[in-house]
Amino acid sequence: MAAQTVRIVEQRLVPALLISVLLLVSSCLSSGRNSGSGNIRLEEPAFSSSDNIIEHSGYTVCYNDRLLIPNWVAWELTSEESEGRFPRSQGFEADPEWRGMQADDRDYRGSGWTRGHMAPAGDMKWSEQAMLESFYLTNVCPQDAGLNDGSWNWVEKKCRDLARAYGKVWICCGPIVNPDSHETIGTGGVAVPESFFKVILYKSSEGYQAIGFVFRNSSDSQSAGKSCMSVDEVERKTGLDFFPSLKDDVEDRVEADFDWNALASCGR
Repeated sequence: MAAQTVRIVEQRLVPALLISVLLLVSSCLSSGRNSGSGNIRLEEPAFSSSDNIIEHSGYTVCYNDRLLIPNWVAWELTSEESEGRFPRSQGFEADPEWRGMQADDRDYRGSGWTRGHMAPAGDMKWSEQAMLESFYLTNVCPQDAGLNDGSWNWVEKKCRDLARAYGKVWICCGPIVNPDSHETIGTGGVAVPESFFKVILYKSSEGYQAIGFVFRNSSDSQSAGKSCMSVDEVERKTGLDFFPSLKDDVEDRVEADFDWNALASCGR
């Protein structure tokens, strides 16, 4: 489904005329995003003007200031970016681009949950700024350590393999939270997801291909091969509309099926 979107930008004290110009440009860009022209970002799902969209140099986040975790995080990863050499940052910090409520690093301490990156630090080694921004708390969720170090990490590495093999890959991931009952951590009440999703789009010699995953937020054994599914299925589980910038017939095709073997064998 197509959606008219307005990208939310940081509010600044600027003259009224400049505000009008910025709003006009933003409207034009967001209209083109889903119409096949202009500022097309294949990685971003459809979103509304009421969503809190924060743009960083390496990724875009749709932030939930009620749950204090992202609704989704999306980014494009190129072959060159996958080979970056900037070292991993050492500490998590508040996102300076978000002026509203957000998690505090102290919310995670002693909680039993790791600070699980959505856009991983391993994808941001191409820029010192991108690496720093990947450690903003708007980009993390409470995540089980076994999942973080296990299948979730394996899929992150496979995304880098895909970028090297096909030139670039478009990725969107995020939490799935039970709306009726969910655990929280810290004084701020950071929501603990029950599971996580990830959808991946790339373009091979046969055209666009996509695959999706849903992992339980737990340390029990769950292989990537048994957790993969079509993007259509991930949409049913999340309520999100992925890859709306693709032409409708292409979107319908790539979201209906997936090739596990193509992903599993990539990079070997």
